[in-house]
Amino acid sequence: MPLGGLSRLLHHSRQSTPRSGLAEISAALALGRLDGRVASMGHRVERIFAARIVRMVLVDALRSEGHAFTDARFHSWFAGLSTLSDEPSRSARPPRTMCLAILTELNHSGWAPMAELARAMLPALLAPADHFETATSSEDAHQEVHAVLAVARSLLTSIGVRQEPDPSAELCELHDAIGADVTFTHQEPIFSSLPRGPIGAKPRHLVSRPPRPPFWALDLLWGERLFAQGLMSVPLPFPGLVKPMTENVDDLDQPDPVSEVAAALRHSAERLIAALKDADVAVRTIVDGQLCHRNTSRAPMIFGILAGFGQLRGAQLEAIIGASRLGTRKMLSTLEKSGLLHQTRTAGADLFSVRLKAEARSVVDRGKDTPALSREALDDYDTSMAAIDALLARTGAH
Repeated sequence: MPLGGLSRLLHHSRQSTPRSGLAEISAALALGRLDGRVASMGHRVERIFAARIVRMVLVDALRSEGHAFTDARFHSWFAGLSTLSDEPSRSARPPRTMCLAILTELNHSGWAPMAELARAMLPALLAPADHFETATSSEDAHQEVHAVLAVARSLLTSIGVRQEPDPSAELCELHDAIGADVTFTHQEPIFSSLPRGPIGAKPRHLVSRPPRPPFWALDLLWGERLFAQGLMSVPLPFPGLVKPMTENVDDLDQPDPVSEVAAALRHSAERLIAALKDADVAVRTIVDGQLCHRNTSRAPMIFGILAGFGQLRGAQLEAIIGASRLGTRKMLSTLEKSGLLHQTRTAGADLFSVRLKAEARSVVDRGKDTPALSREALDDYDTSMAAIDALLARTGAH
């Protein structure tokens, strides 16, 4: 985000209540930090970053639906080696159908690295088919998930365009729109009685629980709005952005709606910053391991995919990079000889992941990769900081 845009975002915060104003400032600063890093990242970093985001989006969406699983179980399921959960949720939308829909949506992303990675991941989705009684119900599930995405896009379009964009205020408007839309509102369970059994038997009841509100669809699309408004350099998904609002708004200890949405925006932006830092670490590991100078030039590509997305089978890597089984094995062998490859045996198949060098992580953590700013940008930054100091002084928060 240009720092001039950051100053505009702070304008609304200075007119808010002290509590919500500080929350909005924190969110605006997090967005600024994120976009500053995104705008300056190299092509190797962006590919790994895209892979990391794809995994975050898929995992967040499945968990928000009510599917319970560990990270290791997700990768095992994605590789077709297990079910996603030991006790699948009956009310959650089918996991494989969801992943197909999300990858298809990301395939149309306006950010090329994201679109390319999602397109490559589609044939690597080896997860077992969702359980349906008939082919018709399977088709209905696909249509439902795509309909959810269509409704989410319509809701975002319904929010008015501001002369000076204000993400926190627009998120509040989005929550108002959510409350008026049946797709995203919380539905109560439906109770029904079964026909009576033998005389004297206790009546039996069934409880049908509807799916949870699909907030993940809004997380997937919100970054397009920020990009269109010039607040982000590329249209990124924002995992974990939209959450249920606190119901007890009369409780003074509970945050107000503006503070809640601003805090969610800051947290989502900070998660993306952390993912970008991990991508930086991965690239430094590639460079330190001298993988870029070897004849097997696609070994760094495999390393980047594994560093970004996580554990994958050899067959999945073959599909993603379009290599033969023999070629993929040679690349994996190169990573193994470099001491960067980790191998796990699951359900009779090998899952591969990579190790990141501790030295590379310490360099990134010390901030040596921070890009230099122009004089104009620094002046704009000083103006923004002065506005924050004035707000803190008025609220007594120093």
